[in-house]
Amino acid sequence: MIHPCDTLQNFVPPARSEVLMALELPAHLMKSVSSRWRRESRGPVSRVRHGLKLADELLLRVHVTKSDVGALKQLNSYQGSPKIVPDAFWENL
Repeated sequence: MIHPCDTLQNFVPPARSEVLMALELPAHLMKSVSSRWRRESRGPVSRVRHGLKLADELLLRVHVTKSDVGALKQLNSYQGSPKIVPDAFWENL
């Protein structure tokens, strides 16, 4: 499951779902980004890729789990906290 949130403190994961990533975004964008994200992607790999594209487009902070689903495998290979992600990663989404 991939879920938008305004802050991690306000994040409540849906029941029976595995959270792969969360986008931190302003409250006024919550509904539009959430519906766009769900409408334009299907399945975990597609949702990860589309969520990262939205984060890049809207300059959002991304919180990810240690998972090898789609682009998360490459993203988790980068060191640091927060991770230093090269431009090539974002260009190849």
